[in-house]
Amino acid sequence: MTYPNAQKDLMEGFDLDNDVYAEKGKVYTKECIVSFILDLVGYTRNVDLLNCKLLEPSFGLGDFLFPAIERLLSSLDPSGSDVQIVSKLSNSIRAYEVNLKSYKHVSSEVTSMLQRHGFTQADTKHLVSCWLLQGDFLQSNLQPEYTHVVGNPPYIRQELIPDRLMKQYRHRFRTIYDRADLYVPFYEHALSALSLNGSLGFICSDRWTKNRYGSKLRSLIANSYHLKYYIDMYDVNAFHSEVSAYTAITVINRRTADKTTRVVHSSDIDLDGLVELSTDLVYGKEHPSIHKMDSVTKGEAPWLLQCDKTNDLVKRIEEQYPKLEDAGCKVSIGVATGNNRVFFVGENAQIEPDRLLPVIKAEDIASGTIQWPQAYVINPFKDDATGLVNLDNYPKLKQYLLSHKEELASRHVSQKNLKAWYRTIDKIEARKLKLPKLLIPDIKSDPVIAYDAGNYYPNNSLYYITSSDWNLLALRAVLLSGIAKLFLLTYSTKIGSGYIRYQAQYLRRICIPRWSNIPAEMRLRLVEAGKNDTTDITSIVYELYHLTHDEMKIVESMEV
Repeated sequence: MTYPNAQKDLMEGFDLDNDVYAEKGKVYTKECIVSFILDLVGYTRNVDLLNCKLLEPSFGLGDFLFPAIERLLSSLDPSGSDVQIVSKLSNSIRAYEVNLKSYKHVSSEVTSMLQRHGFTQADTKHLVSCWLLQGDFLQSNLQPEYTHVVGNPPYIRQELIPDRLMKQYRHRFRTIYDRADLYVPFYEHALSALSLNGSLGFICSDRWTKNRYGSKLRSLIANSYHLKYYIDMYDVNAFHSEVSAYTAITVINRRTADKTTRVVHSSDIDLDGLVELSTDLVYGKEHPSIHKMDSVTKGEAPWLLQCDKTNDLVKRIEEQYPKLEDAGCKVSIGVATGNNRVFFVGENAQIEPDRLLPVIKAEDIASGTIQWPQAYVINPFKDDATGLVNLDNYPKLKQYLLSHKEELASRHVSQKNLKAWYRTIDKIEARKLKLPKLLIPDIKSDPVIAYDAGNYYPNNSLYYITSSDWNLLALRAVLLSGIAKLFLLTYSTKIGSGYIRYQAQYLRRICIPRWSNIPAEMRLRLVEAGKNDTTDITSIVYELYHLTHDEMKIVESMEV
């Protein structure tokens, strides 16, 4: 595949050989995982592969492509004429790779494979030219004719892609939403290429299955496709090198009447037993590791893939109680300055005192109580937050900021308005300092929640909750009880070493009773528990939610 001139212009300044597109080639999928996925989508030697069409959207160094070609070639009927076989083979595979070095390497390897199988030089050259296309898969025009789509789509953040190219992607793919990674449109484009009975098998980051940015892709799958298998690969050594993304295998078919998804959790996966597991999945056999779940995909909703009893408890609480923000609470994130080194100062800073606000960071509440290190954030905004202060009115602040002007002015936020070179990324609203709030670090294994009576301004390593209705000490008790972890483990994506993301989008999913509906005696007990971290927190909150004995066991067994 060659780029038209318009695409060359879009790619200007984007080194396809050495830039971020090449990074995907550094993640090599283990052969046993590749074979497992090929088995799950039905690309097997006992099938007439000559009349199938396989698509690989980003073949990298050939992890999926080589085993697929071997299966295809070994399935051939030697009684057919060479002309017939080559003619049919030319339509059997389409594989894309944007990186020229990877493309040339894999082309050479495929050439050798075909020659080892007895193909002439002319036929080999013809097949390689038909099968392997050098170019951007997301710029390709495809028909819905592929029986099998497999691969490991690239993980590339939006900010690493040229603006003009990203704009074109957004225009073309409706699933690119919010901060969606590039693998999201790879899913959309690959799914659109499936034939009526086609099957897609990807190993990919699992973040889109629950995060906000995956909502449009989840909706597309719910409306037009069937999630046949979901295999959680958390902590499974699926690659030859260590990767930071936590992955899952998804096998998705064109829409069928079947609404059952077969789910396998990572704790049940043994790499040596993948052949048996794939056989049991494909033939619908009973297997202790395979869980059948109905209606996993529901519009844009996150996929709930915990055991049925856990999901039932979450749904019961959701039906009975409002979400956190509907119950009179608000979840926010602390201020991002764009340069903490400059904007954070100590108590001896030579700056007008009314321009300094006590600032609190995640490391200052590691124990669940506030250990303030006498740190302040410079507030360059007027007290009513209507705009920036006039530096001429604050000579000490002016002198300090001017001494750092070069690095402050070079920030992206400053480049958008050169006159506002000394602003923080987020607007600072001084009134928020006095608000009582619960402070919650982003990444923790168990919830760490500190109560601030209204003395500190959070930075963006902390989320914080304020409320006009709830007593925050009582709410702290609820969130420390295990109820928060129940919701977070259900809705958030997993990260390494047993940690959970306590992000706003997940905190907002926690359901709580309305404060006005809680009896006075229970309110007092909750406040006392939240104030003193008493061991009685769990039993009080279980009583608040009217949990049965079995439901208590579910909450207590929740693990990362």
